[in-house]
Amino acid sequence: MNARAFKNATDAGERLVGRLSESKENMADAWEDGTQAVKQFIKRTRGNVEDLLDDATRNIKRNPLGSVTMAFGAGLLLGFVVSRSGRR
Repeated sequence: MNARAFKNATDAGERLVGRLSESKENMADAWEDGTQAVKQFIKRTRGNVEDLLDDATRNIKRNPLGSVTMAFGAGLLLGFVVSRSGRR
């Protein structure tokens, strides 16, 4: 009877070790997939930001007076909103 219990415990331990090893591999794969996804997201985002900056630079060079007017208007609006929120 002790031999059978020992055998059952040994088998259960081996199954547990196998499942833990499989779980470890799955976690490593998931980590790697997540890392790759984040790297791709950063690469795409960096490219999009560079494109937006290039577009903004091009628009400012094409229409400098309009750009200054827009910046002044945005600053004026922001100043108005900030000053109004400080009064409450």
